[in-house]
Amino acid sequence: MPTTVNSIQRDTRKMAPADAALTHYLRMPESGDVEGCINSCIEQLIVEHGLSRTEAQRVAMQAYADNRCINRREWLDIDRSTSNLITIQTSSGPIHFTVADVMHAMERYRAESTVH
Repeated sequence: MPTTVNSIQRDTRKMAPADAALTHYLRMPESGDVEGCINSCIEQLIVEHGLSRTEAQRVAMQAYADNRCINRREWLDIDRSTSNLITIQTSSGPIHFTVADVMHAMERYRAESTVH
């Protein structure tokens, strides 16, 4: 029997929640509605896997991050990061950000994205 989108959707019910969430994102078009896709992934995890909303949000966001980082050489260095310092390992060495640095960058990004 050939694989179809419907058979893939049915198979996700048999998967672990994290695998089902990653499969959900892998089917998402690159130019798709990211917020809508994340919300539909959360709902899928609640309905098909019986997760609480909080757990579904955590699993969905972790899978989204995993999907966005496929084939990336950079990674978050958990051993060097703390609750106030984020360390990202790159091919040219570690990069360090404080939470304040990240929040400032997010504020600037949001301001720039509302201008366009």
